[in-house]
Amino acid sequence: MRRVTIALLLMSTVWACAQAPFTIVRPKNGASVREKVEFRVPKNSVSENSYLILKIDDQFQYAIARQALGEDTEHLIWAWDTKKEKIADGPHKIELELWETAGATTQARLVDRTSVSVTISNMIQGVPATGIPLAYKWRPSQILDYHQNYMIKSITEARRTGTTIADETDLDIRTKIQGVVVDRRPEGFMFSWIPMLPIRLAIGDSVNYLNEDQLAATYWRVDGTGYNDIGFEVLGQEWYYATFVDLPRIPKRNYSVGDSWATGFIAVDPTNTQTSLADRIVLATTGTAKLTSFEWERGYKCARIEITPLMTPPNLSIGGTAFQRVKISRLVWFAYDIGAVIKQETRVEMERASREGVGAGAEGSGPAPRRFGGAPASLGGRGGAE
Repeated sequence: MRRVTIALLLMSTVWACAQAPFTIVRPKNGASVREKVEFRVPKNSVSENSYLILKIDDQFQYAIARQALGEDTEHLIWAWDTKKEKIADGPHKIELELWETAGATTQARLVDRTSVSVTISNMIQGVPATGIPLAYKWRPSQILDYHQNYMIKSITEARRTGTTIADETDLDIRTKIQGVVVDRRPEGFMFSWIPMLPIRLAIGDSVNYLNEDQLAATYWRVDGTGYNDIGFEVLGQEWYYATFVDLPRIPKRNYSVGDSWATGFIAVDPTNTQTSLADRIVLATTGTAKLTSFEWERGYKCARIEITPLMTPPNLSIGGTAFQRVKISRLVWFAYDIGAVIKQETRVEMERASREGVGAGAEGSGPAPRRFGGAPASLGGRGGAE
């Protein structure tokens, strides 16, 4: 009896150590996928001195080092962001090749390959001919959690002429902000925007974090379409750090792709933390909103809206530096089932004498709106866009 037990244990050990076949176990062949897709292969099918080559529809894309792959207890994971890579909806063949080398001087050899066919479905299908109703669905005591990021990168003249690829980050500000529907008023709603810790300010080589004593909430009058009354009140001293999300105006009605309408447009200088919010507003004008598509974003059915201000200042000062030839645009993803903006990206292109700055500010929410007093949102949740 003892011999049988030992034999079974030995057989189990040998089986566990055997190398698994190199194959894509998820997603399954023929699956319909959207947004970010995780492709999984058995972890012990790829050795440490191996790398993968990705092909999409038989076209080489790039190589992936094993160390660059994510992993869980059983699988190596390659995350494919189909929207970021602008992959068209429809069927696509995804092929992974396994290449192995014994050392730096050894020529790599193809060990194995595996492929699946998947259908990308980022666009919303079956949109009625009459359009889809869009409207904010706020209620008193509702909380919306957002991540708000600002970045300005300087690109040297040499890079623009193709002689170098160097650039540097002049500004990187990352904040979390809560939008609280305080109550309902005859003219709409009273909104409070509350900056939350941590707030990271990286300007040039200097990195600082604001503390709670330096933050201030602001109160805005917002009508049912999302129109921000520029008149607001700051709870705290005027020079305290305050911020907000410039919600697009969305009149309640049905919308179709191609529809356009008027909205407001506000932009701020996020670098100036020692003046009032009113003094940090560098642009307050009207703009044109245009619905460009209905698509999935962060797991929600969304209307993708492009907003262009009707006027931009010829010059702009941010972080104490003057810029010229300013171009500003904004993208908004409005989740129509929950009636809330879940992601917003503002892009600012501008030039200065020897360098070109490109700034991108983005705000994105966490999970679906929650009631005031609920559990705090995770800092790394579904929100935030860089």
